[in-house]
Amino acid sequence: MILFRKHYQENNFLNQLINVLENELSGVDYSPVILCIGSDRHLQDCFGPLTGTMLSAVVPTATLMGTLDEPIHAKNLIRQLAMIEELGKTRRIIALDAALGNPEDIGVIQLKKGSLLPGKALGRRLPPVGDYALTGIVGSKIMGTEDKRFNSHSLGPVYHMANMISQSLAVWLSLEDDNKWFYE
Repeated sequence: MILFRKHYQENNFLNQLINVLENELSGVDYSPVILCIGSDRHLQDCFGPLTGTMLSAVVPTATLMGTLDEPIHAKNLIRQLAMIEELGKTRRIIALDAALGNPEDIGVIQLKKGSLLPGKALGRRLPPVGDYALTGIVGSKIMGTEDKRFNSHSLGPVYHMANMISQSLAVWLSLEDDNKWFYE
């Protein structure tokens, strides 16, 4: 179920995403795990780790996995999921990853209830991740070809989307912090 879908440049983007997060996730007993998936080796796939790095700089107490220095990617995802299990099954997981879409959708950020499939755009078979999926469309699908790699190489939209997401999450987490669980 899609809870939020907007282009990062639309008016009132930050406030609307913060409100959706607050409405959907207020009242949880423990701070959520924010799992930022992607690679630091590809401009577009760095959306997750870049967001994680930005968020950790402003909210160092967040339960966060996946930064530019310690990315979560296909080779270590299973191990990281085991570590999350150790935190307890009561924790909600917000999984964040880059996505491919139609050319006109580049820059759209979507929050949906349910898991995401990391690596799907590249044909990887990885387990579904998260209670909530937060994705940013960073490139377009290449139609009619076997080459499924990211086909646009601009860091600008990726950076701006990561910045908007990290700001939204930081404000939402600080609201929750004021209410209860941030320093458990």
